[in-house]
Amino acid sequence: MLMNTLREIETSLARDTRIILVGCHQDRDPLSGWSHVADYWVAPRSGLYTTSLLQDLLMSLVPAVQPTHQDPFRYQHGALSLGRIYFDEVFPQQEAEGQCAHYRSIPVSSLPVQMDSLGLRIQRGEETDHSHRIFVNLIPDERMARDILRGKLPCEFMIDQRDLARYLPN
Repeated sequence: MLMNTLREIETSLARDTRIILVGCHQDRDPLSGWSHVADYWVAPRSGLYTTSLLQDLLMSLVPAVQPTHQDPFRYQHGALSLGRIYFDEVFPQQEAEGQCAHYRSIPVSSLPVQMDSLGLRIQRGEETDHSHRIFVNLIPDERMARDILRGKLPCEFMIDQRDLARYLPN
């Protein structure tokens, strides 16, 4: 039976009283290499600003599923590198349509551009694997997370110490 990692992650995040789910972006872009990508942005209810506490919280957010990969919290070069965990799930189209119908991939014929004009070749077979990549991004506090999502705080998964200082409690 197919384990639906996405549902397990959503359930874990929704039930965890230590955090606030600040935002979620989901995309279905077959050109990315994943038929479905989900990005969850969470923050502790009470801000956390030490790498060890943030890392411990991050690794405990989805206890029932082992992450495929992680980017740990750490201070380097005068900035805080933000932590996140990744979960990958790949399953055959038959299973995707039978048990997770809401994850059908976008048919190639419905793409807005001609694949040939981009120089891309898509090999078609009788069955195409479906894949999910799910990110859980933990941000030190809710206000910072909202500012990142609104584009008010420049962030490439690192926050400069000067920017970080604006969010520290007095």
